Amino acid sequence: MVLVPAGPAIVGSNDEAAEADERGLHQTWLPAFYIDTHEVTNREYRRVKPDHNFPEGAEDLPVTRVLKSAATAYANAVGKRLPTNAEWEKAARSADGRRYPWGDEFDYSRANVRRHGEQSAGKLPVGSFPDGVSTYGCYDMAGNVWEWVADVHQDRWFGVVPWGPERGVLKGGAHGYSLFQARSSYKGFEGLDVTCNDVGFRCAADAVTVE
Repeated sequence: MVLVPAGPAIVGSNDEAAEADERGLHQTWLPAFYIDTHEVTNREYRRVKPDHNFPEGAEDLPVTRVLKSAATAYANAVGKRLPTNAEWEKAARSADGRRYPWGDEFDYSRANVRRHGEQSAGKLPVGSFPDGVSTYGCYDMAGNVWEWVADVHQDRWFGVVPWGPERGVLKGGAHGYSLFQARSSYKGFEGLDVTCNDVGFRCAADAVTVE
């Protein structure tokens, strides 16, 4: 894990093309926290859940097809938790609110996303794009697989919809998606009883102050 120091976090987007549920660039203050340098892998997930199966050679691929409840259970089992949306964004975009972990301009050599007109490369081992690392030292925060965060999804028109099932928030885009979804402010969502072969997670933890 890496330490993200206490201080302001820039969250959201004022981009013209931004989705309604991410609009409104704003600053919030966060206490210090730790976050995993990479997405949880099949190898790591099996240490907690021995019956987790995956193909030979996929040990260092991010674990996917994980429900939010399973991601939360794993995090709790290792003494961690899921990051909040604001924590995830600060870890990805730094204190200066950049659009992508490395800056405001997209670079295909820095992230596992789908190029226009081409097929997805599929999941790749965590850390495969060292030039895409965030200021704080986090890998694959743009592309590779979607990542669960702790927040409940806010409908872009109605907030938390009282008449429908609760949905979780996904961050970071994935290998089958474009650079648009890889923006650090973008919010995907999924039902709590649903997952996919490109949905994974990373963990966070509180930073304890010793006096």
